[in-house]
Amino acid sequence: MKPIVRNSCILAIVAIAVIMIRLFFVGSYRITGSTMGQTLKTGDYVIVNKIKSATSFDYFKLLLYKSPLQQDASHPPLFIGRCIGVPGDVIQMGVNGFRVNGRILPHNYPSFRIHRDIKEPLLQTLDSLQIPLRRMTEDSISIILRLSLREKALLTENLSKIMTIEQIDDFVMTNEFSIPNDYYWILSENEAEGIDSRHLGLIPKSHIIGSIRYCLYSKDPTNRFKKII
Repeated sequence: MKPIVRNSCILAIVAIAVIMIRLFFVGSYRITGSTMGQTLKTGDYVIVNKIKSATSFDYFKLLLYKSPLQQDASHPPLFIGRCIGVPGDVIQMGVNGFRVNGRILPHNYPSFRIHRDIKEPLLQTLDSLQIPLRRMTEDSISIILRLSLREKALLTENLSKIMTIEQIDDFVMTNEFSIPNDYYWILSENEAEGIDSRHLGLIPKSHIIGSIRYCLYSKDPTNRFKKII
């Protein structure tokens, strides 16, 4: 065999191998939205494991998936989110969050009650700590605010001398359903802006591309070559 023919065959085999790997085993994708909070940023490049094993879609795995909506069938957009519900789970939808098999989702923002007398220093402290006002409501006595546990700790640290904060259970169920086989409930880490199963419904297994395993490159040096957990 002539060298040029041999080299061409080798290149063709390598090209086919690369294409097969990217199609069925591993792929790289660029993040173009801000739906994952602090986990991933816009512009990050991630490695996706496309092998669908028995543990590929376990709880809290970060998944890349296509929109299942009929209107998106020709050019389905891609989304990322955490696997929150698997086949057989019972999802309870409420006005202020979700429960999976009776348990409140750990990344939901609980509601806290704070006395209204400290409204002005409270708002100033929230602003200085860059804590957003999530569905803040108030009555004649209290301010009710949704906070992460970290945000609650920061507020307590900064306003401990004048503030008492009480967590309240304001879950009011509006709907309940069981997840059928080969479907999953996936939620974004960015509750305010993310598009996920709240808008798309249950995600079929056939629409899940794979699990995001590593951040290959990021403008943030601390994110580069980072394993996603």
